[in-house]
Amino acid sequence: MGERNLLRDVAIGFLLVVLVVELYVLIRQNEHDVAGRMQEIVKAQGSQEASIRGVRETVGEQNRVLKDILEELKKGQRVVVTETKTTDPVAPDVPHAAETGLKPPRLPEVSRAAFNKKYADPKAEEGGTFFDVLISDPGTLNPLTENDATVSDVHQHISEGLATRDYANPDQWVPELATHWEETQTSWGYPVKANAKDLADRINAARSDDAKKWMKASAEADGRLRIESIKLGAGYMKEVFKAVKPEELQPIQWVGTRFNPAAGDKDLPEPAKVMERFQALVNAAPALQLKQTQVWQNDSGGFIFCLPGSKEDAEAKVAAFLKAKEQQGPNGQVWDLEKTEPFQFWDTLYFTFHLRQGVRWHDGTPLTPQDYLFSFKTLKDPGIDCQPSRNYFQDCEKLEALDAATIRFTWRKLFAGAFTASAGLTLVPEHIYRYETANQFNTHPRNKEAFGTGPYKFKEWLPKQRIVLERNEDYWGYKPPFKQIYYRIVSESAVRFQMLKDKKLDTIGLTPSQWVNDVPKPPFGQPHGLAAVKQYATYYNYIGWNGRLPKFADKHVRQALTMSIDRDKILQNILGGMGMVVSGTFFSKGPYNDPKINPWPFDPKRAGELFAEAGWKDTDGDGFLDKDGAKFEIKIKFPAASETGKKVLIAVQGDLKKAGIDCQLDPIEWSVFLDKIKKRDFDAIMLGWSLGWDPDPYQLWHSSQTAGEGSNHCYFVNKEADGIIEQLRKTFDFDERVALCHRFHAILHDEQPYTFMFNSMALTAHNADLRNVYLPVEPGKERDLYFPLTGSGWSHFWYMPKADQRSSE
Repeated sequence: MGERNLLRDVAIGFLLVVLVVELYVLIRQNEHDVAGRMQEIVKAQGSQEASIRGVRETVGEQNRVLKDILEELKKGQRVVVTETKTTDPVAPDVPHAAETGLKPPRLPEVSRAAFNKKYADPKAEEGGTFFDVLISDPGTLNPLTENDATVSDVHQHISEGLATRDYANPDQWVPELATHWEETQTSWGYPVKANAKDLADRINAARSDDAKKWMKASAEADGRLRIESIKLGAGYMKEVFKAVKPEELQPIQWVGTRFNPAAGDKDLPEPAKVMERFQALVNAAPALQLKQTQVWQNDSGGFIFCLPGSKEDAEAKVAAFLKAKEQQGPNGQVWDLEKTEPFQFWDTLYFTFHLRQGVRWHDGTPLTPQDYLFSFKTLKDPGIDCQPSRNYFQDCEKLEALDAATIRFTWRKLFAGAFTASAGLTLVPEHIYRYETANQFNTHPRNKEAFGTGPYKFKEWLPKQRIVLERNEDYWGYKPPFKQIYYRIVSESAVRFQMLKDKKLDTIGLTPSQWVNDVPKPPFGQPHGLAAVKQYATYYNYIGWNGRLPKFADKHVRQALTMSIDRDKILQNILGGMGMVVSGTFFSKGPYNDPKINPWPFDPKRAGELFAEAGWKDTDGDGFLDKDGAKFEIKIKFPAASETGKKVLIAVQGDLKKAGIDCQLDPIEWSVFLDKIKKRDFDAIMLGWSLGWDPDPYQLWHSSQTAGEGSNHCYFVNKEADGIIEQLRKTFDFDERVALCHRFHAILHDEQPYTFMFNSMALTAHNADLRNVYLPVEPGKERDLYFPLTGSGWSHFWYMPKADQRSSE
């Protein structure tokens, strides 16, 4: 419940059921010694790697095409290849930074005990049921394949992460399934002529006194320059280039490709085999070895190939490889070159988590590192229906178990959200979900249940009636006072409100009309009555235009649509002024939103001019715009349960009719609505997004997410925006991140793929019998920043006095 529920409820009240952008439904630990299991895993992996090496050697010896390319790769190299040798494509074990003289801090500084003491009431009385509400049934309770708000809401009580954010200070991480962790970074450079040891000596001598505490240069035995850092990001480069000229290091090229088979192509080359062939090829040329993965598959079905040297040389080698018959489909080439990204260093991030001991799944099975490895493998499996979550891990190269109580994530490039993603890996139990094919996981018969290690465990789900959780009496940590959480499934806001007054619910989100008309009256403010709170939510709603359709392809048409809608009037008349009109995708009261960019005004005259310039005119005098004989018609799909949303869209419908557009409204049941979005089966939709604490627009706005079931369902494709999104992912400096977001905001405002509607206020009411209802606001005051919780909500610290407690029906 908690802030996540408030956000969910305001999404209901304002029309939109929140699709949670950041799914962080969370990880676990281990109690028992699993050394025997780990030895079996290592043994199996060793056998697999030996088999892979055999395949590579065979390919290197027997494939004529690869040999021809290999000769090209060896030109100019002073090497003699007497036999084809291979090396493990994965980087060798990286020593902890402490072994280089650096001392990575042991994080976090805030203990779990201190966190519990901060929020728990020592006078809390155990017992009773907490009555919460969901507006609809989820599709399933599998946290990987379902990403709607109801699943996230339920799992906040069932699941937990390695770490979670402090409620009042979300920049601070607090341990959950990890007791502590270390963050380190290793970066490799490739000298052109100079000796790597000489470069390292020059860098170490030129370091500032501060840099000596957090970074150190050294030389690898194979001639690479190595930089160890306990300060994440590209800040080490400033220290490096005090002593080294950029031209003294080879550039490293990441050559991206896209999957582009001919229509109807079948029996295509297996991506894993393609990667093996390329790996064998480059491993056979010792001077080209990077000692790290040379090729991997991206989310869109293409590959990223990695080679040192010039852009032209690297692309020529990859292009030649892709043209070889082994990589061809029945009708020709399957992968095309797309984009090359240059790097001066190969940066690798490591997050090492020390796992809490004594943690068990709800069925009593010990949580082991193997559950983490299984969950990671499942998440990375392209056949699993979890693309929105998977895109956050596209650059996470591996997760490994260092021992029975320690796991380590390795990221192949700088990514500002790497720790957040690692700490929030969605965990599923291997002993329940073990599968042979992806479809077996996607359609698993136990997807109607929920599994975790958290303070509550799943009890029952009666569709369209209730979902019930009961307290986990074997929980490792603080046990919440309530013995049970009882979710009633109620779609109508008026019914929810009456149930709150009848004390059949303990908290709901209010509609603006309820806030204006009902909150000033009893039972609000009365002893043992109801209490209400309002504050801005990190959330916005929008009308999205399907950019795949010709009528929405012109940005001037999309601008005109926005200028045809009187959003200020709708906000005041329908939403009671509870919010503000927004101009972009970032939280309007946060630093990443550019306050100089004002929302497009309501301007019917300018809108008409833009429609006319795009060829839309009323040529037959029927009152509607037309073009090439076709009337401008729009059907807006939206969740049927959203009563306020329907009122908003009726006003939108009237405004668009005045602009000459035939607008129809199409309310749809939630699960069907989600399916329509996944299939891109819509003209326009009305929906909302909740926002993470630190922005990463990749899932919503990168062009790669237009494919499959990605969240860029309105088909926003912009080359500059893609570049900014990618740069933002590897930028750690706050000011630089703000500048990038402001530029992206400007592009999005100009392109207008959505008509951005409102940053709504969270309007909530709760039973005044509740105690210790912690809200990070001063009583009676609104808060500018409202953090949508991930993981266990602060409602875990709520309770009721014995005299007021109730049991479930």
